[in-house]
Amino acid sequence: MIYYQTIDIRVAEPICHEIFEEQQKAEFGQHISRNADTLSIAAFDDREVIGAIIAKVEYDALEVAQLTVKKDYRKQGIGRQLLNEIERIAKEKGIINITLTTQSFQGTRFYEEQGYRIYGELKDMPRKGENRIFFYKRLK
Repeated sequence: MIYYQTIDIRVAEPICHEIFEEQQKAEFGQHISRNADTLSIAAFDDREVIGAIIAKVEYDALEVAQLTVKKDYRKQGIGRQLLNEIERIAKEKGIINITLTTQSFQGTRFYEEQGYRIYGELKDMPRKGENRIFFYKRLK
């Protein structure tokens, strides 16, 4: 009998990855490595963390999960430097594409100035009046 229940993500995630990789192997005749690494870089002023970027590598892509800089340190190029550094590491790893998601009230222009392009937008997500914006950048 099949039944459904919620389970801890730490239990579900390895099972989902195993099934997915089995399907990929059956479909493409080879094992495709997920390369699921998490990269994180911090910016410091003396010993204080003033900004950070967190990204996840999966296959030949990198997804930026979070980029943040403390308010008093914004507009000083710290976010740009963090993004540049994660892109440099991505290139070293042979990453082809970088994706990230932001909200319409957050730095959409900032990402466009860094060479990111919008590939999608969800209206009223996660709240009415806000839009979720999806960006990508193809590395050379």
